[in-house]
Amino acid sequence: MNDRLGILFFLIVNQGFSPLLDATFRVFDSHGVFHRERSSGIYRLSAYYLSIMTSEIPFTFIMTGSFAIIVYWMTGLTPDAANFFIFLFLLELSAFVAQSYGFFIGVLVTNRAFVIPIGTTLMIAFLLIGSFYNTHVKQWFLWMRYLSYITFSLAAMGTVEFEYGDPFLCNPPDLTVFPESCTNGTTFKGIEFLERKNLTFSPFYADVLVLVGLILVLRILTYIILRYFRRPKA
Repeated sequence: MNDRLGILFFLIVNQGFSPLLDATFRVFDSHGVFHRERSSGIYRLSAYYLSIMTSEIPFTFIMTGSFAIIVYWMTGLTPDAANFFIFLFLLELSAFVAQSYGFFIGVLVTNRAFVIPIGTTLMIAFLLIGSFYNTHVKQWFLWMRYLSYITFSLAAMGTVEFEYGDPFLCNPPDLTVFPESCTNGTTFKGIEFLERKNLTFSPFYADVLVLVGLILVLRILTYIILRYFRRPKA
């Protein structure tokens, strides 16, 4: 069970780095051209914003989907079509949240030398606080957990993989994570495992809503920064 959770965690992190850094550099590297053409009145900010957002969607969608189709069936996750499509949806959603953080960093940072350090530091912080390596977050870091898309992606995927599936067989009992309550041949529910990993702090639909909310909020903030704080110099 720890192996399955580890696979889910790895997939979320793996499919987050590339969209985040690609989006960051895509926005940052277009600053010069955008400011010059915006100051000349060639096109409106909304046209640039929508074009750069939509142009990244097909690449992220296809790359993440292709990766998920191959890896899901190779790693021994629940062999069920419904579970797979929910997993695919969540992994795509997770990748788009990471991409949204990339857009936000791209317009926030003004020095190219800081793009990679800020992007990787943010991802590593999310990784460490994302309920896999550290299941009991200290009170003063708790706020950061709710900014980490990895936390909600892992909780949602864990719910689909463990809670909605069949009970797990305790065989042999000395290898289970529940040696005190499991005897050979008996079963236990996946929700017990998730509770021990502290991944039941919110229902499945709430995890999905938080991920969607992060996408919307980050992209709106990106637009606001472009409009009011990145005006071309006269």
